[in-house]
Amino acid sequence: MPDEPLCPDKDYLLNVLKDLIAFKTVAPPGSHYNEIIDYLISVFKSMGFRTEKIVMPQEIFEAKCQDSRLTGDRVNLRASLDSGAKETLVIYTHVDVVPAGDDWSTDPFRMVLKDGRAYGRGTSDSKGAVAGLIAALRALLKDSKSKYNLSILLTTDEEVGDDVARLFNVLSGYSMETEYNRLLVAPHSVRSGLIERIEREVENHRAGLPARVRFKCNSIVDEATIDALYRASQAGVPID
Repeated sequence: MPDEPLCPDKDYLLNVLKDLIAFKTVAPPGSHYNEIIDYLISVFKSMGFRTEKIVMPQEIFEAKCQDSRLTGDRVNLRASLDSGAKETLVIYTHVDVVPAGDDWSTDPFRMVLKDGRAYGRGTSDSKGAVAGLIAALRALLKDSKSKYNLSILLTTDEEVGDDVARLFNVLSGYSMETEYNRLLVAPHSVRSGLIERIEREVENHRAGLPARVRFKCNSIVDEATIDALYRASQAGVPID
């Protein structure tokens, strides 16, 4: 490996990032996984890596995952480079992103450069890291050899379990987070989150869309939530 800092090609990095952002790998449901992995296979092969496209067998997925929001193939990539070294460096990140939401002023799946910054879904988590990794490896391997064997693991569905990891850090005292992508965690978001979802079902019912409220709990004593359930029932939404 060179002693001097690497100088990856900035234009190449941004082009790769633009390509990655354009794949709408939103989890859930987990879309366009095949397409982005096929793209990455071609990129890593061009740098001399041996690639392996790993698709989770459907029977294993159905046995291990009960999340009805997830659909399609669960596709991952392992890219390996044998440098003849005794040790192997494993680098891991993911290529899925959380849903974009409605707060974007630009298309979240089209990279925009503004005031020296790149905007797009996944620029920070974690497609920017993937693009940076690729650009760095390309610069490294252009004129030199890696000191270690390399094993690059690029996976999908990481965002599905992200909330649980963050909540564990809170419960363990390592974090003070109060906002999550999908979990409703007391005392910060359970009431507001439940009421928001109940009212959404009312709107769906009024629009002629399928609507139902169903959840399991030991008891409900929160008056605001009870009132929201009564309003939904009176509007015609089935409550289970």
